[in-house]
Amino acid sequence: MPREASPLKPSRHYKKVPVTAIISARRPASTTEPRDASSSTKASHPELSTSRTLFSISGSPSKGKVWWQPRDIFDPNAPSWLGDQESKTGPSAAPFTAAANELEVEESEDDLGLGDLDVTAIAAQLSNVPPTQVSDDYDVDESKEEVYSRRKSHLRAHYLQYLLAAKAPVNGLTPLSCTTCNTDFDPRSSLEAHRMQPFHVVEAWISREVALAGGPEDWQDCLPQQFGFFERRSLQEAGLEVGLGHFGHLCPQTSSNDNFDMTILHVTGQHTVTFRPCACSGAEKWQQLLESRVFPATEFAPKTGFTFELLDHHQAFSLRAKVTLREYYQAVVDLTAAGDRRRPPMVYEQLRAAVRQYRVLVMHLRAGRTDATGPMAPGELCVTCPACPQPGVNLPSSWESDPLCQLRYSRFLSGDGNFKLQRLAKRKSSKNDPTFYQSLLRNGAFWAPKDEFHSYINNTTPAADEPGGRQRNSCNTMAGDPGLAPQGGQAVEIPGIFLVSCRHIVICKNGAVDFYHGERFRPVDVAFSGPLNDSYTSGIRYFVITYDIACKYGVNFRKRCFNDDPWAALVPTPDGEMFIMFCVNKFHQESHEESCSAKNALNYTKYVGRTCGEGVETIWASLNWLRYSTREMTAGGREETLSEHFNWWNWLKVIGLVDYLKKAYFNAIQSYRNVRVRFENIKSSLGDESVKMLELEYEEKGGEQFLERDQELRWPSRKELTAQMAEIARPLPSSTQHSGKSVSYIDVVSKALSLEELQTKLIQRAQELSQLSAPTAQLTNQVAKLRQNLEAGLSRHYSLLLDVAPQFRESGRCLVPDIESPQTDEILLPSRLSPTQVQDLGIKDLLDVEVQLRVGHACDCIQALKKALSLRSFWTRHTRAQHSSQTKKTKNQASLRNSQLRVKEASRAYSTCYAWLVQIAPDVASRFGLRPLVRDDLALLSEYLEGEKYKNRNGELPWIWRIQPNTDTVSMEIEEVAEASSRSNPSALEALVDTWSNESHQLACAVIRLEYVHAHAAFDRWGEEVTILGSEMPATVRWFANRAVVWRNRAEGTEESLPGYRAYASRQVMLYLRLAEYARSTFTQAVGGKDRWNAIMEVGELLDQADEEDGTEDIDEDI
Repeated sequence: MPREASPLKPSRHYKKVPVTAIISARRPASTTEPRDASSSTKASHPELSTSRTLFSISGSPSKGKVWWQPRDIFDPNAPSWLGDQESKTGPSAAPFTAAANELEVEESEDDLGLGDLDVTAIAAQLSNVPPTQVSDDYDVDESKEEVYSRRKSHLRAHYLQYLLAAKAPVNGLTPLSCTTCNTDFDPRSSLEAHRMQPFHVVEAWISREVALAGGPEDWQDCLPQQFGFFERRSLQEAGLEVGLGHFGHLCPQTSSNDNFDMTILHVTGQHTVTFRPCACSGAEKWQQLLESRVFPATEFAPKTGFTFELLDHHQAFSLRAKVTLREYYQAVVDLTAAGDRRRPPMVYEQLRAAVRQYRVLVMHLRAGRTDATGPMAPGELCVTCPACPQPGVNLPSSWESDPLCQLRYSRFLSGDGNFKLQRLAKRKSSKNDPTFYQSLLRNGAFWAPKDEFHSYINNTTPAADEPGGRQRNSCNTMAGDPGLAPQGGQAVEIPGIFLVSCRHIVICKNGAVDFYHGERFRPVDVAFSGPLNDSYTSGIRYFVITYDIACKYGVNFRKRCFNDDPWAALVPTPDGEMFIMFCVNKFHQESHEESCSAKNALNYTKYVGRTCGEGVETIWASLNWLRYSTREMTAGGREETLSEHFNWWNWLKVIGLVDYLKKAYFNAIQSYRNVRVRFENIKSSLGDESVKMLELEYEEKGGEQFLERDQELRWPSRKELTAQMAEIARPLPSSTQHSGKSVSYIDVVSKALSLEELQTKLIQRAQELSQLSAPTAQLTNQVAKLRQNLEAGLSRHYSLLLDVAPQFRESGRCLVPDIESPQTDEILLPSRLSPTQVQDLGIKDLLDVEVQLRVGHACDCIQALKKALSLRSFWTRHTRAQHSSQTKKTKNQASLRNSQLRVKEASRAYSTCYAWLVQIAPDVASRFGLRPLVRDDLALLSEYLEGEKYKNRNGELPWIWRIQPNTDTVSMEIEEVAEASSRSNPSALEALVDTWSNESHQLACAVIRLEYVHAHAAFDRWGEEVTILGSEMPATVRWFANRAVVWRNRAEGTEESLPGYRAYASRQVMLYLRLAEYARSTFTQAVGGKDRWNAIMEVGELLDQADEEDGTEDIDEDI
């Protein structure tokens, strides 16, 4: 780290003092006598011996050497910092002398002007921590963990004096020191040692005499007598010349006249270095610089260079911390001259060009290429997935004859768009100057070939069913991008990007495209075509594509991408047919219609296991940090930068894949056993005959069988009851005509229940409005309009009620609506009266009608609650996981609040209806399966279906998802209500009773069928997941072993002129051998032994272990 600048700013008359002047400025001879080890300063403050300029850890080129083995800081007997009595009197030398095996300190005879200055006392004074108070309380009864936790949460103020002590040299050192070597620097003897280390940091001690010699006279009164500080100096100033071609030594055939200066950027800062070229080899300067691990900015008369170490250092910070190149360069410059007005020359543009070149060359090197200009296969520079099926690489020899080939060797592809990784429109863009701005990677990385992309886009027309097209789809609202470019489209050339990844979240080669006009089907077709063609040519025939709008994307995919001429299609299939299944990934599934989500759901699709399909979404969390830098780059630079990060992402997935598969294996085995037990329990409770019938239906029907089908689940809806009962209702006498229309008990009760629902909505909306600090006028007007509608409805209700049942005048209840507070009006109905009053007034028939219609109204509320829960679940995930920009987040938050409001309104409406129903007919509520609504019931059905909730609540669905009436009593109650309304149409009455009786029986059967098919689907999917993992684990081991063989062949076939490539290839061989061995040992231990692993390597079957109960406890323990 750089030293702090002097508080005295140099004036414009300040002149830089040469190194020779610093060396000659010594203390008077009377003060330069060497001090022995018994010196008062040294004895009372041994912490000065820890200065960076006195000694270093063993192995450093220091005069004094220390071999230090620190003691356990949790040892109660350790002195000084753990509460030893001796530590109460101040820092002691005990920790250093007791813990050191050997200590040799050699002091220099040179004194730099500090005299007897007590540095530690000054440090303690500055930090307001006296040396006698630097200690920690320590309780011998505390455990090591408690001490460690307590010490972490406290500021170690006593460290400050050591930090300050490092700012000044100890007595007797030369005025120059190398902070990198942690030793003194003598120009007469150290220059030769630094010819191979020209980028070390040398600092000079600027004493008072030196400062006055280089500044104006008026400084003499400003500088204190005890003045001195460290200042960074260049090795070039000390006279260092670095020879090229002779391992740092000077070439004997050249002289100082051949020297040339260069600005070199290194991790320690920006340096000016004098090089002397070599005339022996005849190599150019740029070649000699590269041999010395310096990357020149140009080949012609290079003046700027960058060390390999700096380029690797920047690459690591860019990949891990997503640091921009500009910020990194400024940080390196700060290391050189932080707080100094003498800033080094700007070389950022040269660094930018060098980093781009180095990035591409390293990708060629890691791909095993020795010629970066030769022909390149599509995606050759990409890191691929070890577990995905690759014939000839990681599959057994007989994989094509496997009866479970479609399950074990299908290729899973998942796509998703991102509208944060944009590129702004420039005067010179990839469109008007493609030759200059094209990527140096060509087609060898992740982007689809440009010629293929533009040819397909230009020769096809937009599809009618794609987003933004002529046809509208009901899933368009929430699933997928609307297909429009973001705001400010004229300023944005590339509004987004689309990526394709595999099941293991490894980005596929040639699976990336840029969006130019929003998310359209045709660019997505090109993105999927790259991985499809690559796997098809290798022999894979089965594919599963997951996409958030796969329901409509996959409909015409074959028509768009395939052709009668197999070679002319975007996805040519000359060697046989390609089988593709399209599914909606699980996160976006809830935003689709029920029929759509069932047909395209991964949970109900065969041969997909427990694939989620949302892994590609997790990539954006890491890559979105690049959006502020890549949007300003050229088109080619942007592709190269993103490709480098894509490769890095893939490599992290590769080295972490073994642990991921092990964890997934344990989870799959345990989950498979759990769902198997549940499935077996359901089958045993149904009986063999019922199971046989359900099993036959399960195999014949598709995904729609997992839904509540309207033709089977006809709940007693209030609207349908009202309509059907009104058809057979007897019209009232002419004296009860109201506004020229026939009224009946059904009309009164049905409209009253609508008012009751409106009343609960008004209460909820008013409550939400009161919680806002500044409600908008729109919200206030909405609540006011609801209030007006309720007031008008209440007036009509009481008028209609007295026309139908004038007996209410004798009830003694208020027959006028409450205009002041309509939300608290009781809405007079028979349920508001006591049983005695109902009997006395003779309105028992009206009460029976209310009971039946309340049952239908309660079921309507439950249906509305289910839809609201689905909507709330979608917007909750969408808001938290997908968008981070303030504009989109605000819109999503509003949608989430709206869905939450719907849940509250439906819950309140049901609770109100249920409360009155229980009060007047508790037995009817029980017969229809109605229950009180509690918070735990507000769970989405999909959470249970995914296998996450079945362990709770005794393995039962929330009752709102499995409500069913008592079939023995439904027909009787329907008949009673119908009879109360009409006795003149017996044929219609019998039809109504028979209809509801049959539908109630169907309702009970449908609920049983739903539970069976969902349990069956969970059992099948987890069984498939175990089988898929049984093929992926051996494939991973084979892939690592294959890579080792590939690199071995490269090492053996390397020319003698490329020893570096042979060494790099040898290193890769060892890397992949170690990965293969780690994978083999990890999987062998996971599956339970070598014999079982050998069997899995042959057939890839794990279900036999999943079916065994032995070892369950071991698996739980490993998890």
